[in-house]
Amino acid sequence: MSQQRKKKVVTDLINKYSSDFNYKISETAIILAAGHGKRIKSQTSKMLHKIWGKPTVQRVFEACQKGLPNLTV
Repeated sequence: MSQQRKKKVVTDLINKYSSDFNYKISETAIILAAGHGKRIKSQTSKMLHKIWGKPTVQRVFEACQKGLPNLTV
C-alpha cells in the first residue's frame, strides 16, 4: 500500500470515528492512537492492524462507546 493510500485510510478513520466536542456532556474519551508497528515488523500503524477483522482503533472506539453511552470522542 502506498504512503498516500495509507494517509487516506488514516484520515478516513479519523473522520469516521471523531465527533464534535459537546461541552454539555460530562463524559469525554480521548483516544491516543499512534505507533509505527516496529516491534511487530510492519509498515502499518499498530492502530490499523486488524484483530478478528476490525482495526484496533475501531475496537477501542467501540469499547468507549459501550462503556460511556453519553460519550464525546
